[in-house]
Amino acid sequence: MLSLRSKKPKGQLPPEPRGWPFIGNLFHMLMNRPAHVWIHRSMEDMQTKIGCFRFARVHVITVTSSEIAREVLREKDEALADRSESYSRNLISHGYKEVIFSSYGESWKLMKKMMITKLMSPTMLSKTLDDRTLEADNIVTYVFNLSLSGSINEVG
Repeated sequence: MLSLRSKKPKGQLPPEPRGWPFIGNLFHMLMNRPAHVWIHRSMEDMQTKIGCFRFARVHVITVTSSEIAREVLREKDEALADRSESYSRNLISHGYKEVIFSSYGESWKLMKKMMITKLMSPTMLSKTLDDRTLEADNIVTYVFNLSLSGSINEVG
């Protein structure tokens, strides 16, 4: 039998604004642009510095306090470092065998170490300096041309 209920994560979640069945707060976020302003307003309405927003089956914890953010990122980083499993990511990465898609653990640490020692070594960085400089110039030129054409909106 197929269950249509969204499984809640284990443990207590921070307060969250009322959402729709199945899609959670996704509709609210899409209708209130820019999304980060809506999230901050919702958290002000809930009078909290840490909140939970549900986008379909994914719970997203949002923090607006620098003290709480520091604690989360420094002391609880391993608890939050893992990624959920996905059929498409499994196919793309050939069984999570790429550093970008693999879950946090010993194999990820080994892949990261190999990537840093081989790809980010001074020898490799000096070999790719011209290519990286050219790409940086291309990006700056692209953004500059977009700004001239009026395609870029100011944020803030």
